[in-house]
Amino acid sequence: MGFLLVTVFLLVILCGLGSWQLINYNWQDKVITFSSERLQKEPVPLKDDMGRPWEYAFNIVKVKGTFLHDKELFVTSKVHEGKLGFDLITPLKLETGTILFVDRGWIPLDKKEASERELSRQNGMVEVVGAVMAPAHRGLFRPANDPLNGKWYGVDPRLMAQSLSIEKFRPFYLQAGPFPNPGGLPIGGYTPFQKSDRSLIFAIAWFVMAFGVLIVIAERVRRHYRANS
Repeated sequence: MGFLLVTVFLLVILCGLGSWQLINYNWQDKVITFSSERLQKEPVPLKDDMGRPWEYAFNIVKVKGTFLHDKELFVTSKVHEGKLGFDLITPLKLETGTILFVDRGWIPLDKKEASERELSRQNGMVEVVGAVMAPAHRGLFRPANDPLNGKWYGVDPRLMAQSLSIEKFRPFYLQAGPFPNPGGLPIGGYTPFQKSDRSLIFAIAWFVMAFGVLIVIAERVRRHYRANS
């Protein structure tokens, strides 16, 4: 009886995990629709009360400020048209004095040095149009950011501000739109939410294991009734 109770409990757990993964998989469709609709809207001025990133994610906004080119950061392993490069992250000092990190777009590996893309480093007051993005979620296979060694794998405004000794910053970042920059770099553009099949794969795996446990339970019950018949 004890064995049966344990296997039934395990079956319930596995089915629950599989169901949760399916719910997450279907939830992604809603986020895709939600993000695509917001990315098609006209830009609006950035509000001061936009403190919760996910509430305003994918909203198109416009801001004015000054780029702090001496504090550029580079997110690695980014590919554009089959070529490996970086996403160029530049702090933008807003008129209020607060820092907003801007993902200005992609640059190739051989353009990392500022001397190779001087035209891209706009000075003075600029206006930037982009999408509000929540801090990058670290996936299962993405390495952790390593600010001590200058290795970034995702945009994390809090950690980036800490590494640059910046105190006042917005908790989200801006992904610059597909507008041409002087010299052709960086190459900006919006990235809509992309659906991952991992949730579906995990769901199938959990249900397959649950089916295996169900077979074990059925066999145990069959043997029990045969022994008592």
